[in-house]
Amino acid sequence: MKISIFKISSISLLLAVLTSCLADDEEISVKTNDTGQKPVIEAELSTDSLQTYTKLTWLSSIDNVKASQPIHNGLVTLKDSNTNHTDTLLESSQAPGKYVKSRLKAIEGHTYLLTVSIDSKTYTARSKVGSKFLLSKLRYESLLANDLLGSLGINLWSLGGDIDTTSRYFTCYVTGDSYNSLQNSNYSARMILNIDGKRYYKALNNEVRTSYVDDEVITTLIPDSVLKNVKVVSVEIQAFDKSIYNYLSEIDNATNNTQAAPTNPPSNISGGALGYFFAHTSSVIETNYVQAQSKAQKAIIGTRKR
Repeated sequence: MKISIFKISSISLLLAVLTSCLADDEEISVKTNDTGQKPVIEAELSTDSLQTYTKLTWLSSIDNVKASQPIHNGLVTLKDSNTNHTDTLLESSQAPGKYVKSRLKAIEGHTYLLTVSIDSKTYTARSKVGSKFLLSKLRYESLLANDLLGSLGINLWSLGGDIDTTSRYFTCYVTGDSYNSLQNSNYSARMILNIDGKRYYKALNNEVRTSYVDDEVITTLIPDSVLKNVKVVSVEIQAFDKSIYNYLSEIDNATNNTQAAPTNPPSNISGGALGYFFAHTSSVIETNYVQAQSKAQKAIIGTRKR
């Protein structure tokens, strides 16, 4: 592998990579400048039933340091606007405030209506599911950060911060096509890097492509210690209605900068609640991870998918 594949267009891109961090959708901490108690609705409907849930919590003002409290006895329904089929989600006994239904999955191309009733108030949101991808190949490349920056004439410590010098500059490339033709102006995409089944990093694209041909979809910095005993690396592509792109962007930016969102993030939920309704496809491909023993990591091709 030639070092030229790691050329960086700007130092700002590199700094963005170095400040990436872990995040989990179910643990988003929404902050608001509003006063008074407000409901927070975080709803995800996926073509993967394991990702479908609605989380309801109470949130006070931005100065309230107490953990958000779960909302009990909410009425949560999801309606398929294409078929008029309606499902009712029930609060989980294992996760207070989280409403679920076994084997509930989204259908690509369909529009869904979320209705949540809390204390006689009703909140609604709509979201349209994008197209799934048939992913055929996944490969990754990694290089020790010290080696990469040294090749660019950059001293790692000159960038500041507590950065592990044994971290790897990790890049994933995928090949695949969508089942249906996407209208790029109406959809966005989120790329997720999973390490041994656990979400590690997320990246947002304002427009989703109809196909990928060995295209870069994930670039991040991973400590070598994290990769030491890894068995499987996978990439997930989620295609979703662009209406919530700005919300997800603000939340991700706030999380990556370890700061609260300065203002209330835009939301697709009507009625005054905070949060979002996120309906999307889930296309996953994985490969076995082989730890690099030299400066350059040999390309690995993966064909396992779901």
